[in-house]
Amino acid sequence: TGIGASLIVAGGSMMASNIMSAAGVEGKTASIISSGLNITAGTALMFIPGTQALGASMIGSGIGGIAGGYISQALGYSFTTGAAIGSFAGAIIGGQVHKGIQASAALKAQPIGTPFNPNGTLTQIGVDPNTLTISRTLNPAKLSAVRTTINKSGMYGTIRVMQNGYIIDGNHRVAVARLLGIAVDVVIG
Repeated sequence: TGIGASLIVAGGSMMASNIMSAAGVEGKTASIISSGLNITAGTALMFIPGTQALGASMIGSGIGGIAGGYISQALGYSFTTGAAIGSFAGAIIGGQVHKGIQASAALKAQPIGTPFNPNGTLTQIGVDPNTLTISRTLNPAKLSAVRTTINKSGMYGTIRVMQNGYIIDGNHRVAVARLLGIAVDVVIG
């Protein structure tokens, strides 16, 4: 869908520029207006569920069109040609940025283990460290040392927490577990 959407967006942008040029608007001005409309419409689409990818492509197309036009002009070539090329490239980049953001959000949404249950058993195995509350300032040197140990030997010991999920002992291990995506074992008390 990335290149297809990019072709549609860039093609629509070029068509709008051509219509404005045919109506007597100077080519550079028509390209800038068209790019501005792409940015505006793309921004609106970002708020409508299911249309964010197209919106991101339109925003990229608009920004790319303006940048491409000015770069082309600075190099001694036609503004409108640079705007057309920039519009297409920007649409691809905008779509890819959106795809990357979605992939990142999907990874973050994945639970690492089971949520901490304050009313559960005193010992809970495989708890998502993101459901626990770090209760003190972390020491960067200790964090690095704990990370090295866990990378080498795996998670060690149980994390002691209060019933509300605040960590009594194991703040650094929980912080590392969050970074590495590792579930932890918890004991309340």
